[in-house]
Formats: sequence, structure tokens, C-alpha cells
Amino acid sequence: KWADEDDLFSDEEEEGEEGLGRGKKDKAQEKESKREKGPGWGDDDLDIRLDPLLIHRFIAPLIATFAVMKRARAGKGAVSQSAPQGGAPATVFWCSESSHAADHFAAGSVQTALQLLSAQIALANAAPLRAGAKSLFLGSMGHLPGLPLAPSNRVYLQRAASTPAGKGAKSVVGMPALTLRVTELLLDLKEAYRTFAEAQFDDCRVHLDRIIAGVPLVVAPTRAETNDLKGSGVGGVLHSLQAAAGAPAARAQDCDGHSLQEQGTARYLCSMCYVFLHRPLIDFILVFCGVQNFINAASFARRLLELPEMSAERNADSRLKAQKARRIVSLRSVSVNASTTEHSTLKPIYKGSPSVKCPYCLSTYSPEYKGKTCLTCSISTGVTSNIYLVHQDDQQNGAVSSINDSGLIVSNSTSFRFSWPLLEMTSDPTNRDIYVITYPADVSGPELFMFDQSLKEIHSWTNIPFSFFDLQYSTKQANFYGILVTSQYGRTISKFVADVVSNSVTASQLFTLPYMWYVNASSFDQTSNRYLALMNNFPGQANSTLSQQLVISETLDEMLPAQFTVIPLSFSSVLVQFVAYSAFTQCLYGAGLQIKKTSATSYDSMGSASVLVLDPITGASTVLATLSGVLEVGPLTASQSALSLNLFVRVKSIAGSDSWQLWRVSPADSSTQLVASYTESDYARVAAACELAA
Repeated sequence: KWADEDDLFSDEEEEGEEGLGRGKKDKAQEKESKREKGPGWGDDDLDIRLDPLLIHRFIAPLIATFAVMKRARAGKGAVSQSAPQGGAPATVFWCSESSHAADHFAAGSVQTALQLLSAQIALANAAPLRAGAKSLFLGSMGHLPGLPLAPSNRVYLQRAASTPAGKGAKSVVGMPALTLRVTELLLDLKEAYRTFAEAQFDDCRVHLDRIIAGVPLVVAPTRAETNDLKGSGVGGVLHSLQAAAGAPAARAQDCDGHSLQEQGTARYLCSMCYVFLHRPLIDFILVFCGVQNFINAASFARRLLELPEMSAERNADSRLKAQKARRIVSLRSVSVNASTTEHSTLKPIYKGSPSVKCPYCLSTYSPEYKGKTCLTCSISTGVTSNIYLVHQDDQQNGAVSSINDSGLIVSNSTSFRFSWPLLEMTSDPTNRDIYVITYPADVSGPELFMFDQSLKEIHSWTNIPFSFFDLQYSTKQANFYGILVTSQYGRTISKFVADVVSNSVTASQLFTLPYMWYVNASSFDQTSNRYLALMNNFPGQANSTLSQQLVISETLDEMLPAQFTVIPLSFSSVLVQFVAYSAFTQCLYGAGLQIKKTSATSYDSMGSASVLVLDPITGASTVLATLSGVLEVGPLTASQSALSLNLFVRVKSIAGSDSWQLWRVSPADSSTQLVASYTESDYARVAAACELAA
């Protein structure tokens, strides 16, 4: 029998168990003390130094966020934080900084792109440009995938920066990457040559249409590519190719119906299209044989046999027979008397005959084609332009005359008197209005007249409390920019608003001209909304100099401060007197007398006038054309309907009296043409001129 439970374990055993428990505790404490006394963090290691940039970028925002959340939970009012405002997208910059339709199409701004093309090439049919416009828009941006279920990120693609040549030129940075390039058009041109030589006219037409639709949408960043788009490349051969391609189509079904004029046109076309003669020569041989004009048919046959592909030995007998033709019918010499060819009928248009031109491809048509879509490019309409000229007689009686494209006077305004040479004019291309600023001989202040296209006076502003000159109308803002006279020698470029209702003219000053520098002539870039002016140093005074400068504004925006740049002109052999900006070439032109300086303030006239291309960045100039026998240079205008400039000059006639002449200058090939002469007494002085599309 077991004893009491207390006797089961002796005191010694209890003491052993207690000792065992104390032993385990001691060992644990020992290990803990060893752990505390072992190697670990030192006191110096606890001084943690964080990067200030790390604190600024990451830790500080987190602390601020936690503080906001803590205050919000404590009921002390939540502090709202808004994300920063995003900047304007790149497409806004493309539209504001570029005047090229390709950049606007790339930005997706179709309306502004079409407005630019309407002003630059009289766009009437935009359908041929649709494929190119879509390509520009889709190729100007990309989309990068982001997080799952999140929209992709739009990335704007930019072309390489192009820096215009010359000192002080500004780099063009940030413009869109374009899918259409000049090199692609040149490849199409080579294919057009090849298909035409192989008589594949349908394929040739496809390549030509692609070139015609691509040229307005191509940006040429270098001088070489610009030349390729002009006379030495794409632009110079299109008209000849179209005329040659149209020659077989113009041949009537009945050869007996051909007139002498049509036969002469055939000769003219063959002299023009010497690069691709094979098929036209065959067609023209049939034309002349149909009217039994064998001698001329034989001449075309000889030319056909002289072509490289026809010079084989098997054609020797044919060449001998072609030399024996005897019957000849005299033809009108179209290539000598005709200035160009009517594109729809291939009939000649003689010098001085009325005509209309396509502003884009320069195809010429008879006057009844005015307002119709061009048959060559199917993009623009045939338009004509009228020159509006202010002239004066010896008694200070002046008038405004409307002169058509052939130099004939169409209409005249009512007569008014003004002090010579205090006069200037500008025009509103949108509403077809003409504005004339005069200083009447019997009134101290200026008057501003407003005429419609038929030279009927609409309104006049009189008793204007300040003097102003060289106003230029801005179609985008429906106001004027010009020169405000602030003191005897002070001049500022200002914005003018002429209100018909209140019969008032107000001015807002923008830029103060350098002291003792006066604006002598001005022009306006309607596409980019820029004011361009020519300045002379204290003209007409004893201490004046012959130095000249350009003052050119950046894009004038009513919401932004106006920025102007002054550029000294670097030449000294021409005294520029008039300037004109061309929307076709986007160039600034000047006209003036050739001079020989005799001192810093005087010169001798060389009896010649020059038309110059002025660089608005460097101030350099290039002589475009020269006219001899000139006594005085008159107004210079840039045509609104064709790639040409119009210049008035005063010359001495054979009879000994002076007369004014209108000359036309082509920027494409520097050719000059006398349009008309004005010997009437009403044209003793020619003061100012502008152009409007008829």
C-alpha cells in the first residue's frame, strides 16, 4: 500500500527538481547575457544620414500625405490637394508656330490647314489631298501601352531640328514628323518619265496625280529640296508632262478638221516637250498627213527617226524617204508669237491676250474658265487678279484705278486731292475692300478711305487726331497694323481699329522704332499674321545716311505681347524703296534703284532698277531681275493669282517725255515682261498699289 502522496517524493527529489528548474533558467539567462555582450550595432552606427534629394522627393510628400490623412480622421477638416495643371499639347504648338499646311494636318487641325491652302494656292477641291492628310495625322504620333486595363500613352513624334543657313538663324524645334518627303516625289517623277516613254499614259497619270497631291503637303527643310520642288525638279516638269500627255487626247477623231492653229500648236508642243517625244510625234504625223501637209509630217518623221530608240539600221530607208517630201503649207509660228498654251484645247495664247491661271500648277486657260477647277491639278481654281493703283496729276488730283491682268484700266474712283507723297494703301483679301490713307492738301490730319472692289467709296474717316502711315490690314484680326507718329522724330508700330459706327480710329502702341528711323514701305504676311517693314535712317535730312533695316514681327496675337526683330540690310548697291510679301513663295521681295554712293549721305543713280529677294533672318539679298533705263521706282506688288511680281517704273520714252510702265517679274525663272505703259497726264505720279483676286 502506497503511503500518502506526500511521501511519494522525498525532500531531496523536490530539491533536485527545483535545482533542475533553476539550472534551465540560469542557462537561458546566460545565453541572453552572452547575446547582449556579443558584437552588434555601435553607438555611431545609429546615426543614419539620408540623402536630402531622397527626403525631398519621397519622404517629405509621404509625411505631408500622412499628416493630411491624420487631420482628416481627427475631424479637423480635410485639406484638399489638386494635381498641377497640364501644359498645352504639342499639336497647339504645331499650329501656332507653323504656316505650312502639312504641320496643321499632322496636328489634326483640318480647318486651319484648308484655310492656309485656300490663301496660298486658292484651294477649291481638297479631295485629292485626303489620303496625304490622313497619312500625316496618323504618322505624327504613336501610342505606347501602359499598365493593364489603363489607356495607352500618346507620344508625339518630332522631326529633326532644321537650322536655316545664316547668322542669327533660329532653329525649328518641336515640329511634327512628316510621312511625305521630297525624295518620294522624285521617285514618282522618275516613274512618270518611264511610263510616259513606254506610252503607259494611265500609269503616268497616276504618278502625276500623286505628285500634284503631295507637293502642298511636303516641307522642304533644305535649299536643295526646295530647288527640287521648283523649276529644276518636280514643279518645273509637271506642266510639260501634262501638256504632252494631253496631246494625244486633244487629237480629233477626224484629221481633216484640224486648223492651221492646231497644227502650229503641235509644233509648239514638240518644241517644248523634247524629253518625251515618241508618242506625240506619232500623233502629230497623223495630224499633218490628214490635212495633206506632208512636208511638216516629214519633218516630224525625221525627228522621230532621230530619237535614240529609232536610230536602228532597219529604219535607214524610212529616213531617206522622209527627206524627199515636197508639199508644204505655211503655218503660224506659234512658238514665237505665243506666250503659252491654253491647257484645255492646246491652242496658243498670244501675248497681251486675256487669260486666267491656276495659282498652284500655273496652267493657263481662256477667261471663261475663271472660277472653274483646274484640269491639270484638280485642286485649285483659275483666277485673275486686279491691281489697284493710286496715281496723281501735276495739280495734286488723285484717283484709284483698277487694272486687270493685262494692264488695261477697268474702272476709276472719284477724284480726291492729297499732298505728294503722303499716301499709302492696303487691302482686305477676304471682303475685297481697299483702304487708302491720304493727307489732303487743305487738311492738317490724315484721312482714311474705304472702297469696295468696284471702287465705290463705302466710308471715310476724317478728323483723325493723330498721324499714321503704312497701315496693313490683318484678315485674321480685322484690324490694322502700322506706324503711329508720337513726336517729331518718334515712331511706334501700333495696332489700329477703324470703327464705322463711331467713325473713329484708335491706336494701341506695340513697339518703338529706333530713334531717327522711319518706315518707308511695308507689307503683311496674312498666313502667319506678321508685319514686315523697311526702315530708312532719317530720310530727306542733311545728316541722314543710306543705311536701311527691316523690322519684322513675330506672329501677332491679341492675347500675347507683340515681339519685333530689327535686321540691318547688308547690301549697298541698291536703295530699296518698296517691299512686297508673296504668299506663294513665302518670301519677301524688294525693289529699288541701283546706286553708286558718293558719300555717306548721297548717291548717284545708275539708271537701273533691281528686284531683290530679301532674307528676313540675315538681312542678305539676292538680285532677282534688273530693268535698265529707269528714272524712278514705283510700287511693287505680289500677285494673288500667279507666281509673279508686278513693278511700276518711270522711264523716258523715245519722244522724250516720261511715262510709267508696268513690268511683270517671275520669281521662278527671273524673266521680265512689259505689260503696259501709261502716258496720260493723270499718271504724272504713281504713289501706291495693291492686289486683289478678281
